[in-house]
Parts: sequence; C-alpha cells; structure tokens
Amino acid sequence: MLSPKIETERLILRRYKESDIDAMYEIITDKRLSKFIKFPDLTKEEELLCIKKWIMEADLSRKEKWVIETKDNHEIVGNIDVNRVVEKHNYCNVGYTMGI
Repeated sequence: MLSPKIETERLILRRYKESDIDAMYEIITDKRLSKFIKFPDLTKEEELLCIKKWIMEADLSRKEKWVIETKDNHEIVGNIDVNRVVEKHNYCNVGYTMGI
C-alpha cells in the first residue's frame, strides 16, 4: 500500500479522506498561495473528484499523496505528494503545499 501513515512529533501525514474536502479547498483557494503556486480554478465538487481519484490511485498503489495534519488539534495544514517518478533512474519529484 502506498501513502502509509507517518507521524512526527508534531505532524501526521496520512492518506486522503473525502471528508478532507473543506480544509483542502480552503487551502487551494487561498489567494495568498497563488503568488507561489498556480492551482487550477476548480469548484469544490471538482476538487472532491480529485480527492476521490487520489484515494483510488493510492489504493491501486499508483501515487503517493498525503494530507499534512497537526497532531495537537488535527487541523489540516497542507499536503505532500510524490510525482514524476522515473524508476529507470530511481528519481522522483516531491511537492508540497502548506496553508499560510
């Protein structure tokens, strides 16, 4: 299984759940982040479809994606994902988004 739960002293990295939609939509529509990263202009329903796709891809062991959640109050503060995997060269890109 890809995207195993990972815990640090202050954070939990865990798989997406459909109930993450409100927090993730708030992050991707935050205008302050658009200075640094360009998100597609999605509706909340379209973002939920993305989350459902990510859950399915993790179930099929195709992609690595985590929600970043605080351990103390379980607030979702961002996400992290592994993309552009090049197995031939044992290489990948890791990206993250953190709410401000």
